[in-house]
Amino acid sequence: MTGGRPAPSPCIVLHPSSLNTGHPKGRPVSAFIVLCLRANMAPTIVLAATINDSHGGLAWLVEKHLLALFELFDEIFLVAPPDTNKDLLAAFTRGGCHVTQWTGKKPVCGYHIAVSKGVKAGAEHIFYIDMDRVLHWMETHPHELKKAVALAKKTDWLIGERHPEDYRAHPKAMYQTEQLPNAIISQVVGSNKTRDFLAGTFSFSRRAATLIIKKGDCDFPELFGLWPKLLSEQGFKPLFKTYRGLSWETPDRYTDEILRSGGLKKWREQYSTATEWEKRVQYMVGFVRRIL
Repeated sequence: MTGGRPAPSPCIVLHPSSLNTGHPKGRPVSAFIVLCLRANMAPTIVLAATINDSHGGLAWLVEKHLLALFELFDEIFLVAPPDTNKDLLAAFTRGGCHVTQWTGKKPVCGYHIAVSKGVKAGAEHIFYIDMDRVLHWMETHPHELKKAVALAKKTDWLIGERHPEDYRAHPKAMYQTEQLPNAIISQVVGSNKTRDFLAGTFSFSRRAATLIIKKGDCDFPELFGLWPKLLSEQGFKPLFKTYRGLSWETPDRYTDEILRSGGLKKWREQYSTATEWEKRVQYMVGFVRRIL
């Protein structure tokens, strides 16, 4: 299914439910004023995001921070797999997001779809990040996110890197298996030091995004290596910037499970199993499969 805010119009009618600031069934008056001012204007910067939440664990962050995201981005394009929680997607749609949910059993590259939506909308810049990560960022270090968005408007290609403390707070299976792919991708783009391409936080100008949409249609996780390679081959130079707030966001979706399991330390043991390590090793190969 596909949803989202209706096409812009010079006048937007306010409903009573929209008068409650932060109410999940509608935006407050200030948000509608912003929409009126933006009507018939090409977006400057949009958020392109994917989501993976079958049980709706992110609902509390959506209700808390969705309006604030619209203060940073002109539009939000969200791509979701078939098993995404319906109530959660409805909340995004009511909040004004353009939601695309693919159907069928075959996985598709939600990253590619999300960025292409931003290009088709005529945005000057497309900021990509997973929805759970950007909500976590807004929850923990909102000023860092604001700085990233401001910088993204000034460059063709921004790579947001995780602060070392935030990165090492990820499970070891994730952190350790990402080091070699990061080093390989860094070498491919000509960087003299290992960079954090796998943070999944990047912004493209319309020109850069158009290139990867035309030539970089690939599955996760291959795009993390292919997109930088394509851009560097066409002369684009990445701007690297380290931000606080890009710490491990997955626990945000499982607050109830964490409580039932006896706390975060016990709960995160599942991310250190042999099965998890095997999955991460497969990702490690996938990140660089298309660039070797």
